[in-house]
Amino acid sequence: MTESHSRKIDDEKCVAHYTPFESGMKILTSNELRLGRVERLCDPRERTFGWIEIDSFVEDGSSTLDFVRRESKITAAQERFQKNCRILCTCTRIAGEHTFCPVESSAYGRPRMWAQYGGKGEGLCLVLDRNKVQTALKKKAEHPRYLLEGEVAYYPWLSQGGGGASLSSDPDIDWDTVNVFDLVNENEMIRSTLFRKSIDWRDESEYRWLLYSEESGDVSLQLNQCLAGIVLGPNAQNESDIETVLAYCQRFQRPCYRLEYWHPKYRITELGWR
Repeated sequence: MTESHSRKIDDEKCVAHYTPFESGMKILTSNELRLGRVERLCDPRERTFGWIEIDSFVEDGSSTLDFVRRESKITAAQERFQKNCRILCTCTRIAGEHTFCPVESSAYGRPRMWAQYGGKGEGLCLVLDRNKVQTALKKKAEHPRYLLEGEVAYYPWLSQGGGGASLSSDPDIDWDTVNVFDLVNENEMIRSTLFRKSIDWRDESEYRWLLYSEESGDVSLQLNQCLAGIVLGPNAQNESDIETVLAYCQRFQRPCYRLEYWHPKYRITELGWR
């Protein structure tokens, strides 16, 4: 075990994905990094899609039954859109005032991220090459506009702001065939809502990809195509688990590191393959 001073995972193009150990092992075993669904995110502001409204339109002479049928089709189209929004959440390194703590300001060395997403420090951090993730996801997108990527912006005033997308119940719209994505994303509403968060989340310095895909199953990336390295959490103690992760790193030909706390700071060391 040696302390490393020049690491590929410190490259500016790298981002970090924290995961509990069991979930991380499923990813390593399958070699698949699955995109989650927006409707399963932690933040209710994002997962509820409350910014999408149905604008009721009653045509002269139309029956109540016709109106109800249209409303039902619009609701089904809205639900289809919500179900098909896939997301990959990662974080970037912190610049500026935190650079005096190089490990803790890195994408992979953030104590709060380990506590919240990395199994209380017992899990894994998958360090990904951002450019390779983008290349792989482009191949998954049916249309280029169906893939959005970028840093999340954080604002203190989001709870005071309105705005959203409106789906009209105009009878001229065929909701069985209409492109719901383009309707919802008019004026780039998806980026305005899903790439902005309350300032309370800012320490995550999140970088995310949002992919709209109507695939019936999961959408996944081949991990070995975009993996830059793996970092074991500061509370990882089980030697058998550590050896297992090392074996996967050797298989993927990627470096493996371990985060450790040595008072008063964290440090990272590279683990050699055995």
